[in-house]
Amino acid sequence: MAVGIYIVFLVVGTMNIGVFGSLLKLLALVPIGIWLLFKRSFKKNRLLHVSGIYVLFCIASCLWSINQEVSAGRSISQITFLILLCSVSGYTYNSNEINYLKKCLIWSSRVTAVIVLISADYYEGRIYLTGIVQEDPNYLCAYFLFAMIFCIIVLLQKNSIKAKLVSTIELIIYVYIIIGTGSRGGVLAIVTASIVAFLFYRNENTLMMSSLINRILLVILVFIMLNVVESYISTDILSRFSLETLSASSGTGRYDIWESAMNAFNESSFLRQLFGYGTGSAVSITYLFPFQHHIVFHNMFIESLLEIGVIGAVIYIVFIFSFVYEALKRRNIYCVAILIGMIVLSLSTSISVFKPYWNIMIYTMVLSLSNDNIGSQWLATQINKEEK
Repeated sequence: MAVGIYIVFLVVGTMNIGVFGSLLKLLALVPIGIWLLFKRSFKKNRLLHVSGIYVLFCIASCLWSINQEVSAGRSISQITFLILLCSVSGYTYNSNEINYLKKCLIWSSRVTAVIVLISADYYEGRIYLTGIVQEDPNYLCAYFLFAMIFCIIVLLQKNSIKAKLVSTIELIIYVYIIIGTGSRGGVLAIVTASIVAFLFYRNENTLMMSSLINRILLVILVFIMLNVVESYISTDILSRFSLETLSASSGTGRYDIWESAMNAFNESSFLRQLFGYGTGSAVSITYLFPFQHHIVFHNMFIESLLEIGVIGAVIYIVFIFSFVYEALKRRNIYCVAILIGMIVLSLSTSISVFKPYWNIMIYTMVLSLSNDNIGSQWLATQINKEEK
């Protein structure tokens, strides 16, 4: 499927090709074009409804935005996402197609890891993806969620030694890159998602004692892995994760930004509190109030509160957690873990048009349109059979 190609080449979303935007945006036109040519219809469901309401409210906020040009640009990106969701919702999916898209998600992490290992630069010990393909270290961590959660599930299952060895090597590479970025928010997102998968993944074909042993072995493996990776990471980077540094850094200034943002909200008029200042207007808002730095708020919930007001923030929360609810309903722990990891990342970053977030939402949408109620256990088993 064309959607799979779009998902696999996730990392090219960081490649800007002038007036066309990112290369990934052009790839998105392929599944959209196929849908428009041959289908031109979509199945209405709850996820599409809430996504449409959220995007439409953001578009409407352009009318009262304090920076209509920026709001219009943000709205165009959100419209692209909504159209992509509509194109995906035009079909019913079987287990093979769902399995294929899951593989595409996993390979998007692998492709990103290869590009990082080949072309990444080091600045003050931190890994930076720069050059033609470039991404902020905080955002880069989320690109590996798809493969990392898969590897954890492989290690929790009853698989061949070869399959577990491959997953272990993969995990070591991902852990090295993620810690090497020095992103505390990124690490927190990965750790949270991993804990969700570790605690709640269940395989009906595995005995309870065997499942317990696999979990104990995985914990031991993680400690060994961290000790191995630690020897290859500079002490300056490792010190960023110490409690002393975390306390002294004040979230790298984020606490001050959040405090200023909440003060700005309290000082705003009632109508601005209800409807906000316009989607994408975070930086413009900082010029209206006494902010020390004119940057985004690094928290999607606070940013939504200021940009699209209380009404928009409530819609945003419903929008996000509708996808979590659908994944829970489908008993797909793989999907649940990644979505929660993205939500945790959104507490310290601004990811309103973040492509990895879009991709797991697309996958959740596909699950909601499947013609059979498949849990993550069955899907992971099928992938593992091919990995062996």
